[in-house]
Amino acid sequence: MMSELGLFCPSCGGTIDRERQRAAGREIVEWESSRQNVLCSECYFDQFELVKIPDKFLMQICSVCNAIHIKNRWNDIREGLEEEVIVGMIERKLEVHVDAGEIKWGFSLKEIDKKTKQIDCKFEGEVRGREIVETKKIEIEIIREICEICRKKSGGYYAGEIQIRSAARVPTEKEKNRAVEIANSIVAKRKEMGDRNDFISKIIEKKEGIDIRISTSKLGQKISRSIAEELGGSLSTSETLVTEDRDGNRIYRIAYLIRLPAVIIGDIIDIGDERGPILVNSVGEVLKGICISTGESYKGKINDKRLNIIQHISSANRTSIVSMDDEYSMQILDPETYHPITITRPTFIELGLKETKVIKTRDGVYVLPNDE
Repeated sequence: MMSELGLFCPSCGGTIDRERQRAAGREIVEWESSRQNVLCSECYFDQFELVKIPDKFLMQICSVCNAIHIKNRWNDIREGLEEEVIVGMIERKLEVHVDAGEIKWGFSLKEIDKKTKQIDCKFEGEVRGREIVETKKIEIEIIREICEICRKKSGGYYAGEIQIRSAARVPTEKEKNRAVEIANSIVAKRKEMGDRNDFISKIIEKKEGIDIRISTSKLGQKISRSIAEELGGSLSTSETLVTEDRDGNRIYRIAYLIRLPAVIIGDIIDIGDERGPILVNSVGEVLKGICISTGESYKGKINDKRLNIIQHISSANRTSIVSMDDEYSMQILDPETYHPITITRPTFIELGLKETKVIKTRDGVYVLPNDE
């Protein structure tokens, strides 16, 4: 309302201060649509609300793994995720009064019970030169569901399996444990990258080896290649038709067969050449070892059909060193007859040694590195 003397508040009839009159004069075209433009400060702030926000939100949490459902996808729980979700929910629904411009706000969270959390929010802003502080209490209702990944896990779902085998022997406990470690490590890295679809659904011990059931074919490829690279052997795949989906697409389950090499670390083998026995110390893609007759290093691929496993280093005996005649020969006691015999001195036998590990074959007696 306006008179010759100035503006009057249409709510209480009081006069409006000069500064507000000048502002209202600029806004005269909006009087009819926005009555607040000409209210006095007391009436304006009596009905003023800095922010509007719903007093209740819903949050979906997996009852098994505690993952949180955000924007149509499940996210693994991590430190700070719950707070991020709350901030996102509030910011999407928060309405700030047009006269306030930017505001500052924060919140504290407390758990009422297993199904309810309470957010105490504090909002601060400046309007008409006055600092405004408002508090809001918001309730979060927790809806417990089972995410699709936990549902798959509980149902034993798997898209393929990695089979650890060996043609000439049974995989050792060390090899099986290492294969599982490699698989778990790759799954953990995938999880850190935010991929929830990759998981190990089951590990099955069998007489002939071990099976690792995995959730996706990409995961199967990654794990099987890593195991074969480290433990050696060959890798092959095969598919089995499982079912068809609603669109008629065929669903296959893939088997990744890893056939470990015939030898293991610590085996003493004869590969059928003139080098003599080799002590194996690595069985990756390329076999590495030591020629125990000379001490020279060996590196190369071997043909399982040509090699002969003499024995494992764990079954070696110890015997006394009688003397070292020169840099090329030495005398030791035969581990069976205890008679002195002269053999070639390999480079890994140092001066001053009193005893050493040995193996006896039909071709003779060989000393072994003492640190093996």
